[in-house]
Amino acid sequence: MDPDRATSGRPKREQNLASDLMVLDGLLYTLTGVLDMREVFDRVSQLVQPVLPHDMLGVLEVCENRDMLRIYVNAGDKDAAQNYEALNPFPELMTWDYLILNDIPTNPAISKSPATGIGMVSVLTLPVRFGGQLQAAVNFFSRKEGWFNEEDVPLARKIANHLALALSHFRLA
Repeated sequence: MDPDRATSGRPKREQNLASDLMVLDGLLYTLTGVLDMREVFDRVSQLVQPVLPHDMLGVLEVCENRDMLRIYVNAGDKDAAQNYEALNPFPELMTWDYLILNDIPTNPAISKSPATGIGMVSVLTLPVRFGGQLQAAVNFFSRKEGWFNEEDVPLARKIANHLALALSHFRLA
């Protein structure tokens, strides 16, 4: 295997803690400037692109009845659905730490999702919980198969935690 390639098939990114922290500081600064993160979500997607490359970033929220998910916000693809609601295809996310699917068009649970319809092939999903209850899921999508791997999880989790804080503030308001 080529040492300059990450296990996900994309070019290996040099780990630079100072640079990553600057991106996360920029993310926090962007999110604290608004009450509703949907107002700045395109900027959020652009900010985190250098530390976690993706074709689309989205947040799904858990509906009141707990068995449905709906799109809260998407960024990165102008053709992405903004209004969509469906049964939660992965009820096990209530307890999972993260989920990586690297060939979503063949996954029967989500093969007919709007993301698949616009060419997304891989997804890294992190659950957002408040009070131990699943409230949302942060999704990083790619059009390339095998794009995400476990090495992406720590940074994705930090990004998801920032988004969770913004989401909780919005809900409190």
